[in-house]
Amino acid sequence: MHDHGWWLFEGDVDGALALLRRLAAQVTRTSSFPPPAGYSSWSDAAVDELLVEMIDKKKGVAFLLEVLTTVDNQSSAERYLLVTIENFLKDQAKSTAHGKLRARLETVLGNDSRFHALTTPDRGWRLVGGPEGWWQGEITTLARAAFQVRGVSIPSWNRAGPTPRPAREALTTVAAAVLTVAAGVVRAEDLSRVLLERFRDAIAPETAEELVVDDVDEPTAGADSEPERALASISAEELWASFTPEQRAVVPYLIAPEDAPAALGIGSREAEARVAQVIELVRLATVDDSRAEAVVTSLLHLGCATIAPVPGLGRPSQCESPSTNRRMGA
Repeated sequence: MHDHGWWLFEGDVDGALALLRRLAAQVTRTSSFPPPAGYSSWSDAAVDELLVEMIDKKKGVAFLLEVLTTVDNQSSAERYLLVTIENFLKDQAKSTAHGKLRARLETVLGNDSRFHALTTPDRGWRLVGGPEGWWQGEITTLARAAFQVRGVSIPSWNRAGPTPRPAREALTTVAAAVLTVAAGVVRAEDLSRVLLERFRDAIAPETAEELVVDDVDEPTAGADSEPERALASISAEELWASFTPEQRAVVPYLIAPEDAPAALGIGSREAEARVAQVIELVRLATVDDSRAEAVVTSLLHLGCATIAPVPGLGRPSQCESPSTNRRMGA
């Protein structure tokens, strides 16, 4: 019997959760489903966040014990839970702007003779007649290529039905430019992510972060800063994904460290040490990055999105309008 098999006979929820965590890690790390927002890969923390959301939407862990009424052995239980996890991931992917765009590209790119779709070992796209090797570089390189394409836009976007011609032409034009730079196959997940960042204001304006540009006089400055904002956001997500849960908890207080002890329920010395550690990690990650301040601003957005108001404190003031004008640790 499997190490976790005893839960099936004793109805132990802790054993079921341990099995569920193992199976979720197996499914997510061998599939192309995108990780939750704020994660660049399926880390242990990303898997746990997925499970928390899945259990919440299923109204608690009672569904685990329902397995007992449908299976009679450990192998059947595992297959049942694997299907449950896969179906939930499919529903999640379809409900996000990223997932919806990825699905739409199946038709938009699939009906364009310039593009060739691949299904193994992962779903991906390349240009017809182009190199067949898979892209192994940084996604920021592809994002930069997308934003370097000028003169294209999506004037209108429909949530259902055929993609309007102007939108279709914009997507295929930028996709071709990205695949040309990649000189190979790009995973469907990555290509849709890059295209979403390029056209986020048109496709999913509700998910776009507010852009604040100080001391800008040139009329083209906003457009020129758009790719830099997207690249900074991607860098921040990668940095966030590298943090431990304890380090992420500190992020909202990097520019207001005096609030950290009460908000985190720890002593002032421990809070000071944690803040200093994360500040150093951020400094090392951005020391040679010309977008350092924009990366920090995006990182603060990610941190603030994860916290709830603290009794007696409310939300940190920097989370109402995160800004790097107030320096970290100042």
